[in-house]
Amino acid sequence: MQEFFYRAKDNNKIITNYIRAKNLADAARRLENRGLVILEIKEEESKSENHAETIRNSSSSVARNVVFSLKEKKEFFNSFYFLYSSGSSIIDIFRSMGNSSHNGKIKGLCYQILKKVETGKSLKEAMSSYTSALGLAYTMLVVAGEASGKLDNVLSNVIKNINKEEELRDNIIKALTYPALMFAMALAVYLFFNLGILRVFSRMTEGITLEQTITIMLTAVLQIIVIFAFIIGFIIYVYKNKTLYMRVLNFLSRRKFVMKLLKNFYFANFFSVLSLSFAAGIPAAEAVELGNSVINIPLINQKIKKAQEMILNGCNVTTAFGITNVFSGYAMSQIASGENAGELEQMFKNIALDYERNLDLAVGVILKMIGPIFLVIVGIMVGFILIQGYSGFYGGLLGM
Repeated sequence: MQEFFYRAKDNNKIITNYIRAKNLADAARRLENRGLVILEIKEEESKSENHAETIRNSSSSVARNVVFSLKEKKEFFNSFYFLYSSGSSIIDIFRSMGNSSHNGKIKGLCYQILKKVETGKSLKEAMSSYTSALGLAYTMLVVAGEASGKLDNVLSNVIKNINKEEELRDNIIKALTYPALMFAMALAVYLFFNLGILRVFSRMTEGITLEQTITIMLTAVLQIIVIFAFIIGFIIYVYKNKTLYMRVLNFLSRRKFVMKLLKNFYFANFFSVLSLSFAAGIPAAEAVELGNSVINIPLINQKIKKAQEMILNGCNVTTAFGITNVFSGYAMSQIASGENAGELEQMFKNIALDYERNLDLAVGVILKMIGPIFLVIVGIMVGFILIQGYSGFYGGLLGM
């Protein structure tokens, strides 16, 4: 296969791009089949070889189970939306994204999809193998949007949903940064006092040289570094180990307040996906399955799965969701009204906004409580330091 540069007219727009084909005649035929009026076409042999090598290297570097971060999803869908809105074809979109992206994972995914599409596979067949990268819900929404002719609207809504997730994450990180640093500093001081200063105090009566003092202090610093490295490593391990992460999440979800918080977060995403799915023309049962994929609470997943089975067997959405007994009264009233009026898409959007508002309120309460809680913890730690210091100097105060 060779690479050919072309300049063509698509309706009233002039586009320039590259196309891979067996020869010049094959390239011209492919462009004409797309409905393009060819203005210029020429062979780019060296570019073709480099491009093919780039595809092979990038494709092999991206595993099928790779997961994109929110930032990577945002870049992918923003580029996709821009190119699609400009009238580019699916092949041109993924070629352009692969050529222009500086992110190796995005580049590799685009080239993988491009290879499949160029061999004649549909967008659904091309993307279905890589649902873990962008998430099952978003991936299948793109496929459904393209098939129904509503891809422009679906991509726009997907981007809005990702922006909401990103905004929530950033707000939580900003609110936790200062208290977390303050706690880390207090913990470091507490450990240094116990591992270093108190040991020096205990040896003063025996006589201690400057070299020994420096050795004790350096040893204390190294021990603190090891302790912090272990804590950070453990947190990263738990986060990356899906099985352990789910166990921690399940443990936390048994706490009533945490469960309420998680429900608001997951249900906001769940109903956003349902709204997008209905906008893309996806059948109700498939839409519920896609929505269920964004929820990470096993018990609720099972209940929604039963609701999906009921919908497949002919049950209406209101009854199926009502039996799960997991959604709020407001949500159920909106679903019933929407189904009766034939406006489920809008009602799902309203429900998502309601859960988002509840989530914002709950997060706001937590963030306001975090500061005072950390201050109390730091105060207690400072108190222990003072008591231990006094005890170290004067001996046995705690035992009196």
